Amino acid sequence: MRCPRCTLTELSEAAETCSLCGYSSAATVAVDEAPPNELDARRELAREFRIEGLLQRPPGPIVYLARDAEERPLALNVAPRVDRGPEDRFHAAADAAAQLAHPHIVPVYRHGATENFLWCAATYVDGRSLATMLQTSGPLELSACVRIFEQVASALDYAHRRGVAHGALTPGRIIVDANEWALVDDFAMRALLDIAPDGAAGDPAAQAGEDQRALAAIAYECLTGTPLGDSLPTAEDDLPELPLHVSQALRRAVSSRQADRFPSVLDFVAALGGMVRRESAEEGTGNAGRARGRRLGSGGEAARRTARCRRRGPARRTRWGRRMARHLVDTCIPGESRTRRERSGARHRGATHGPEREP
Repeated sequence: MRCPRCTLTELSEAAETCSLCGYSSAATVAVDEAPPNELDARRELAREFRIEGLLQRPPGPIVYLARDAEERPLALNVAPRVDRGPEDRFHAAADAAAQLAHPHIVPVYRHGATENFLWCAATYVDGRSLATMLQTSGPLELSACVRIFEQVASALDYAHRRGVAHGALTPGRIIVDANEWALVDDFAMRALLDIAPDGAAGDPAAQAGEDQRALAAIAYECLTGTPLGDSLPTAEDDLPELPLHVSQALRRAVSSRQADRFPSVLDFVAALGGMVRRESAEEGTGNAGRARGRRLGSGGEAARRTARCRRRGPARRTRWGRRMARHLVDTCIPGESRTRRERSGARHRGATHGPEREP
């Protein structure tokens, strides 16, 4: 057999490589079995979608701007099918993501598979990702970062309460439109990427904790312009470019121990902004704190009703109104009832016996 490339060398049945040009029959087989590419994806998806543009190239999932039969603008996420890959997990995650209805979560419409690809169609959002914002504008101000992350945290907390974690949160999956309205994208892609950390698969609390850690890493990158890496700088190095409360919040959220992190992503973002959530404060003080809050709330409302009653003037007060006003004063102002009874008793003694005379 003569070499098909150079046609100069005779190849024996045992020889796989041409000694002259380097041709290899094994390499030819490998080329013939190359994985499907982006053009193959376009061809297979053209049966259900009209592809209008390419939003993201490999590596990673391919993202197209497309339209379906209903002419809805879609962000079409596509990834190649892998032998023995996590396809069941992908379809389960896509079904769960399609059930999420939150103003800061990109809605998922459909998902499916072609001969060589898995795909998920979601609403197209006309905006920029945090990754693009960091590349073009650099680090964000703390106030702008907190405004965005409050919206992201509300979306993640909503999903966590329903047993759904994102699992693949990156700056590229947080989209901000022209009105600074933030949306979280790609809830369905976590299973397809198969990047769940050890021990987190199947554990909702651990998955929510990993989302919190990922959100803290994104916050660090947004505030400093530098990716986090494996961990924050040590406590001795400190973070001089960040306020102390921000540094402390980030250290707690990126802890490797789930028990050391914040109870929820909402608590993390509140600490990032220098606030303490009321719910956490009440949980820390227990039932006594909640009962005290209810008493204070009731007393304040009663005092406001008393003030309104007094402002009406004597001419408009009825006998019932005067009794109610006295009752509210007695219940809301400690010691007021005893003082008022003493004054009333003194007036009664003066009217009955007259003023005392000196001997």
